[in-house]
Amino acid sequence: MLLDRSNWPRHRPWFYVFFVSTLIAAAWYFVEARSSPRWPGGSSLPGFVFGIIGGLLCLFEFLIWFRKKVRSWKIGSAQAWLRAHIWLGLLTLPLLLLHSGFRFGGLLSSILLSLLILVVTSGVWGWVMQNKLPASLLEVPEETLVHQIDLLGVQLEEDAWTMVSKTCGIDRPGEEKTTGKAAKGKEDDASINVGLLRSPIVISATGVTGTQALASFFESSLSPFLLKGRAGHRPLAQPGRARLLFDQVRSQVPPETYGVLNTLEGYAHQRRQWDRQRSIHFWLHNWLWIHFPMSVALIVLMFVHVVVALKYY
Repeated sequence: MLLDRSNWPRHRPWFYVFFVSTLIAAAWYFVEARSSPRWPGGSSLPGFVFGIIGGLLCLFEFLIWFRKKVRSWKIGSAQAWLRAHIWLGLLTLPLLLLHSGFRFGGLLSSILLSLLILVVTSGVWGWVMQNKLPASLLEVPEETLVHQIDLLGVQLEEDAWTMVSKTCGIDRPGEEKTTGKAAKGKEDDASINVGLLRSPIVISATGVTGTQALASFFESSLSPFLLKGRAGHRPLAQPGRARLLFDQVRSQVPPETYGVLNTLEGYAHQRRQWDRQRSIHFWLHNWLWIHFPMSVALIVLMFVHVVVALKYY
């Protein structure tokens, strides 16, 4: 749910509800507090009213989950529900703080107030992330589906290995050497499609001498990075250090392999872009891991709190 100049008019009424309600509640509470020796709590008239309203707002906040999951619910648009969810959710915090008299109280009350603060804080954090991070995805030209990144990394590594093996004239353990007519056929097809980048590179099928540094760099650094990203090789995850590593390899191999190195450097850049997309995706959604389960716990314990409060009222 974005908040900018273009959609602020739609948020404005809900902001006024939040702002004016908070002012009225605070004014009533502090007027009541002037005639009380201590901060009024849930047993006072304003505290009792704020507790009821805050509890009903918490229930309304939880209904958005059903609005998203139950397709038969057509009460209002999803965007309208989100706007109400944001501003009424913020309103629960001052109301229930006033209800508690700014005290954590006993164990149950302390847990409830802590959960409330955690739920509201995580919600605000998620709102900020959703307003700030999507623009960063525009800087990821090779954006793809996040759950396919590892599979695409495997494909990228296989394409890279095809180029390196033909350039260096090497095979991985377990691969059969191509001889006879098979090798002759490969020599005739010297143009290799490098896969996702779609840049044909002409490579000698018999291998280029003096390419040991390239083969070693691929096996120790580039291959793990293409397969696992930052977890496979941290230096290649940093553009500056990656450039230095490729320049170092470039200084140790013949000039005819520079085209291959340039393409491999492009592969490393593409993997960095995917890892950046995954990181943005993580920060866009990780707040829900706290927000939703804590909201469920808050609703359950709220009913327990109501039962206990009525029992000893």
